[in-house]
Amino acid sequence: MFFRVSLATLLLGVFLIPSASFGAALEFTDAPVTHDSQLSLGFVFTTTEAVSVTALGYYDENKDGFLTDHEVGIFDTSGSLLVFSVLNMGTDSSLDGHYRYTAISPISLAGNSSYIIAATTAGLLDGIAYGRKDETLTGFVVDPRISVASDAARFLYQGDNVLRVPDQMFGYTIYGGPNFVLAPAEASSVPEPASFAFVLGGVAGLVFVSRRKRPTVRE
Repeated sequence: MFFRVSLATLLLGVFLIPSASFGAALEFTDAPVTHDSQLSLGFVFTTTEAVSVTALGYYDENKDGFLTDHEVGIFDTSGSLLVFSVLNMGTDSSLDGHYRYTAISPISLAGNSSYIIAATTAGLLDGIAYGRKDETLTGFVVDPRISVASDAARFLYQGDNVLRVPDQMFGYTIYGGPNFVLAPAEASSVPEPASFAFVLGGVAGLVFVSRRKRPTVRE
């Protein structure tokens, strides 16, 4: 069987294939889960290069929606809130993996700098994932543009649902809690000249073959 494919279609397909996809800052296969009273919690992370954050998220234990609202934000190490959003109860936020996300106006974070991603638990209703990488966190992965230390998790008990900087630690890697999405690196979205020439050569070859091997249609 042979297919007739136009040059325009092939080129369109080439440029619609992303060299890097949008993705969560971190994920895991499995983790312990608990329910606790009102806290602000999250984890410290360090950027290995400049990045852009495009969405904020919160852990959805059963992947069936939140039972309460959660405030999510990113602080710098001086305690200044850089970006903030509310994930509403229910399933309005988009589910991806273990987390639901809401899009934000992209915010740039400097490279080689530390930040704190935090969220409010709003009490006992929604579960909290937690654990240590290489121990109780199974299949734990982190975007290579950030690093998360083994003891990066932070928490703060409080009497309300107002987001604050969590500054206490117990030795866990994360409290999930919050997560965020990074945009792909800009440099990787534009083909280099040599790669572009290679792609054009391949497309031209495919067009030539499709013309040579087009079957004769008999009436």
